[in-house]
Amino acid sequence: MAKDEWNDKGADGTCVKASAYFPAKAVGEGSIEVLMQLIEGGEPEMETAVDAVVVTPEDYKEIMGKDAE
Repeated sequence: MAKDEWNDKGADGTCVKASAYFPAKAVGEGSIEVLMQLIEGGEPEMETAVDAVVVTPEDYKEIMGKDAE
């Protein structure tokens, strides 16, 4: 949601200084891995995580690509 603030108000128009970005592709791929483990009769770990990247008004477009639109 920070990207919406930065896109609409700019870095100086909001109190949001940084945000954690979890790429949707990584979240989806992780979900598929867990589902496949379940389908195949496995027992996935009870805790899984997706790597996040801290983004700022200065670098969010470069890091997020199309997700920053």
